Amino acid sequence: HTKGVAVDTVPRTNSAGEVEGGTMALLDALSTMFPDTLFLPVIGSELLGSLPTWKQSLRLAQEATFIVIQRHGVSSSQLPLMTVLPPTFRIFDPIICSLPTHSSSSIRALLRSDQSTMPELSKYLPSTVAKHILDNQLYKGS
Repeated sequence: HTKGVAVDTVPRTNSAGEVEGGTMALLDALSTMFPDTLFLPVIGSELLGSLPTWKQSLRLAQEATFIVIQRHGVSSSQLPLMTVLPPTFRIFDPIICSLPTHSSSSIRALLRSDQSTMPELSKYLPSTVAKHILDNQLYKGS
């Protein structure tokens, strides 16, 4: 834990002891740790159309309710129609706010590239977060 920065340290292992990734694995781990808490994943509006391709998408559709934030630079006319999603996905109407144009996916892609330097990451993240990520070599395998 760096001052002002909380890093995901939620253990996500399956019954075989293998580390699992994905939103459903995180929700399972959080629900085990905090059984009386309801967790609602928050996603950028550009991800709506990809939800059916996510790991364990059928379980996500049945068990999760998503809060959608309209990404800055993505007009409401560009949002994927809710009808393209299976009707089982529970989505709150998109919330319009000033969400940065860069996403966690674009930052992880940058981290996998040769350009993941402190000056480059500091364009998108607070310097304490960028330093923690680089010092601990986080997201190198994602």
